[in-house]
Amino acid sequence: MLGGGWVLVMVLPGDLLPALLGAAAALASVALQLSGADYWKFSVAVTVSVILLTFERQDALAGDLQRILITLAGAVVVAATVWVASILSPAEPAQAG
Repeated sequence: MLGGGWVLVMVLPGDLLPALLGAAAALASVALQLSGADYWKFSVAVTVSVILLTFERQDALAGDLQRILITLAGAVVVAATVWVASILSPAEPAQAG
């Protein structure tokens, strides 16, 4: 289901229902974040709300793919940064005792 939102945009009739579901998904993402839910649950809710509230029907799939690619690029940057930091940081000395 890719990021999740484009399927809903394509099958829901009109403009009101996607807007209402997008608003509900946005509220759900706030509740998930505040409750400390797993990141993937929050991320799915945010993605669904963004796709439903910001993209036109014909652009929904492209928008969903763009969000996935940007997320993957961000993950690569973070992984590379952690790897470089682990190389540059000195080894921690063993603690006595």
